[in-house]
Amino acid sequence: MQQNSGESSITTAVISLTERGKVADEIEAIGVPVWCLSLQGISTLPRVVWRLRQMTRQFQPDLIQGWMYHGNIAASLAGRIAAGNPKIAWGIRQSLPDISREKPMTRKVIALSARVSRGPDQIIYNSHTARSQHEMFGFDATHARVIDNGFDPDHFHPDPAARRALRTELAISERTQLIGLVARYHPLKGQDIFLRAAMRLLEINPDADQHVKFLMAGRDATPDNPALASYFQNSHLARHVICLGERSDIPSITAGLDIATSTSWGRRSRTRSERPWPAAYL
Repeated sequence: MQQNSGESSITTAVISLTERGKVADEIEAIGVPVWCLSLQGISTLPRVVWRLRQMTRQFQPDLIQGWMYHGNIAASLAGRIAAGNPKIAWGIRQSLPDISREKPMTRKVIALSARVSRGPDQIIYNSHTARSQHEMFGFDATHARVIDNGFDPDHFHPDPAARRALRTELAISERTQLIGLVARYHPLKGQDIFLRAAMRLLEINPDADQHVKFLMAGRDATPDNPALASYFQNSHLARHVICLGERSDIPSITAGLDIATSTSWGRRSRTRSERPWPAAYL
């Protein structure tokens, strides 16, 4: 939004709960400052709250937008200690089919979020499924709304050069069918489903053994992840799966795929599959 706003009277800042993330430099490159709270557990909370108060008093925001559960709680806290009574908006970008699949601390934060969800002026979901499931869990429905995902066709588009570059990097030919999944590891994102489907395809299609490769890109979507390690003990499957780990050049990767898959069973059905659409169909 900031990149495409041109000369705008809106001034934006980003506050990270922990340290500078991988996109901090990109954010600052478009003129948006990134401030870090350096949260490192309960013992650092007093210092974090004090720093958050200093930052909000310095910036004097009219609107504070949270991003996912921990960020939403922080946004509400910032709104209470900021001067000027700013509006508060929460951003929720996942569905909630089974809270037991979340990490223990995340479950606690979700439960706390439900209890204080009357506080924000707006709760923004990226799907009607996400909204209904969170409201069934106890999230307030009064100020909720759904805003669908948007994607930049200037980044996600057919790119023959990127396709060739990816295949050169992976040392595979143009004739090899490349089936991919781009997602950080999370039980709801279905990397195990992707690997089981790969095994099944190799079993039932003799040609796949020679002409198909499977690609996974995303943080912790690697053979050394204990949750996935058992699949890579199958040497036949391991020979056909390429794991790139976390990458920043996702448009180039999707442009190099023949088939982009969505195996997520707990996110919005289109959240994952939409990204390669411009690369495949425009």
